[in-house]
Amino acid sequence: MLAEPEPPAGALALGALLIGSFLAALFWTPPAPRTADVPEEVFSAARAAARIGELLGDGSPHPVGSSANRAVAERLLGALRALGLRPEVQERFAQSERYPTFAFVRNVLARIEGDPTARGRREALLLVAHYDSREAAPGAGDDLAGVATLLEVARALARRPRPRRDVVFLFSDGEEAGLIGASAFARYHPWFADVGAVLNLEGRGNRGPSLLFETGPESGALVARWARASTRPTGSSLLATLYERLPNDTDFTVFRRRGLRGLNFAFVGRVAHYHTALDDLAHLDRRSLQHHGEQILGLVRDLAWGPPLAAGSDLVFFDVAGRWVLSWPARWSAPLAALALALLLLCARRLVRPTRRRGVGPPTLAAGGLARGAGAVLAIGVLCSLVGGAVAAATHTLSGAQTPFVAHPLPHVLALWLSCGLAACAVGLGAVRARFDGSFLATWIAWAAAALVVALVAPGASYLLLVPALAAAFGLALLLAAGRAERAAAASALALVPFAVAAALWVPVLHALPEGMGLGPRTPLPYALAFFLTAATPLLARRSVLLPLPLLGAAAVGLLAAVFWAGWAPTATPEHPRRLNVVHLEDRPSGEAWLLLLTPGEALDEALAARLGAPFERTPRLPFPGARVLAFHAPVAPVPLPSPGLEVQTLRAAPGGRELTASLRTHRGARELALAFPPGAPLEALWLGGVRARLGRADRWRVFWCSALPPGGALELRLRLRGEEEAEVYLLDASDGDLPPRADAVRRARPPDAVSSYKGDQTIVLDRVPLP
Repeated sequence: MLAEPEPPAGALALGALLIGSFLAALFWTPPAPRTADVPEEVFSAARAAARIGELLGDGSPHPVGSSANRAVAERLLGALRALGLRPEVQERFAQSERYPTFAFVRNVLARIEGDPTARGRREALLLVAHYDSREAAPGAGDDLAGVATLLEVARALARRPRPRRDVVFLFSDGEEAGLIGASAFARYHPWFADVGAVLNLEGRGNRGPSLLFETGPESGALVARWARASTRPTGSSLLATLYERLPNDTDFTVFRRRGLRGLNFAFVGRVAHYHTALDDLAHLDRRSLQHHGEQILGLVRDLAWGPPLAAGSDLVFFDVAGRWVLSWPARWSAPLAALALALLLLCARRLVRPTRRRGVGPPTLAAGGLARGAGAVLAIGVLCSLVGGAVAAATHTLSGAQTPFVAHPLPHVLALWLSCGLAACAVGLGAVRARFDGSFLATWIAWAAAALVVALVAPGASYLLLVPALAAAFGLALLLAAGRAERAAAASALALVPFAVAAALWVPVLHALPEGMGLGPRTPLPYALAFFLTAATPLLARRSVLLPLPLLGAAAVGLLAAVFWAGWAPTATPEHPRRLNVVHLEDRPSGEAWLLLLTPGEALDEALAARLGAPFERTPRLPFPGARVLAFHAPVAPVPLPSPGLEVQTLRAAPGGRELTASLRTHRGARELALAFPPGAPLEALWLGGVRARLGRADRWRVFWCSALPPGGALELRLRLRGEEEAEVYLLDASDGDLPPRADAVRRARPPDAVSSYKGDQTIVLDRVPLP
């Protein structure tokens, strides 16, 4: 039989949690920034930050199609020429591959030629970062940090002998409008045919480690080379698995869909600054910038001068404290999980049934003991999930937060950890008591079975379950084989080691979840935490109670204090602001005008409503066609602004209907122009700027956005309409920031803890035009 662990095993488990927390803090702390006087072959965050300052100029947002965007592109061209490169510009009107958006983009490209004797098809290395920003953000983190990092990489490469293979730099335009620049490069530029692998740099926020969070197909060999070449490798196949299931996109999506191998890096900390005015150089963490460079510079050198860019099977991989990377082929995960499960079941059989040497007698472990252990595992998982979910919802409600991201997440996280920990201890101290051997076997058989399921469904995430289960299985098998199962010290080690391994893997993930996915009733944190705490079930069995009662009482008091703190702390501050966009809408068909507030939440708080000084009401959508954005609106006096125009140039009969060409134009210098066709419109085909659009479903509004007009300001439109049915189209144009007086007064009344975000403050003019 297995001996009961000594009581100190519980204290050691608490130590394992503290070690896991230390690893989490280490994981989430990027390296110290290097100064500008380090050698040029060493990446310097100080030099990269100076680059960002030069590119930003006056710090204005620079969305695609804006004058600020063109100025950034010119400064970028100058920086590349200063490095001795010969950049070129790809100008193209193109369509997004994912969204009904179009734009005239200006991609900036440069190429370092490789050894012509070693050059082959699909051997070039493509390095990508986008230089455009959102309308409300300067874009220092998203994505001039990536641009500056690649400029510093280009500086380092230019000082070395010619590489083995070509290195292509793509500074794409129009990423924020729908990955349009990357699509234009992949579709139309001849250099794309030479590309064999892609490295992309992104930013979602402005602090935190630079993470390898996405991989292309057959990129196992690239991951292995990254693990060897990066000085601070940070990332995991878990991140890649999760990202695959999210609706998010980056430029890397364009290349991944075309089957290119590659890696995608980003820092994701301080999401409250993402796509706002706080995404500026002053708020960009230089440590994150340094980590960007350390992630990629050594890897680029290895890929540019190293062996061919070979394909490799997908890997399961994860870093250990940003120092080492452990990996194995993804196809091994299911057999390894099956091995762990088989070992544990064999050990259970040996413990439950008497051995021949002992003859007939009472079994070492009754089957009922194993069942009680399984009940304890289930009780901890279910109770912690229920309690944690309730506490997450309660703290979010008490705080009055309108979004999952709050200014002070610490009390929310503390309340979750303490409530789930107390729930787990309640199971150990309550009616559900099991012997250590039954609890141990039930716990790790469940983990091994879960690892097998995850390995079959999502192998990239399997290491979280597989590695602790293997530690438990081999530890128990070795203990039984050595005949030391009845020693308390050996049992303590057996209880602690798998839990410590689980803590080292899980605590960094649990630490990162609030930063990446937020808090509140929909956060996955309590359920992930509940599953992790099932690993503590053997430590809660009988004499190995995890914590003494006075400490449990202190934890209960701490829980109450954390809940009170979460309800008292402000959810938004000037450094962690809420989002509030002001939009003036001229609705020409109705003759009305509206002042719109785009902000999360079901209602405006009284202080904000009083400050803004208008009787805003909530509407489920913006009052122009096809929009699906929650907003608050109030009527205002119309302003005499010119409507966007459609001038028909030709009209002719076509098979089954008619075809017309027209010129679209904004008459007030707006940057964006859109067409919207109501449900059931007889639209058969549409071309914008010579590019055929994907139409979408005919029973819904079909809206086509042009985020940047071609030079000259006119957009060529070609329509094919069905039969002789009457048809009409809604036109709207949107200008950035220049608001009429009433809307501008509301903007100036915006409180200090609120900022515009994404598209920012806009003036929109909507009109309806009948089609011949």
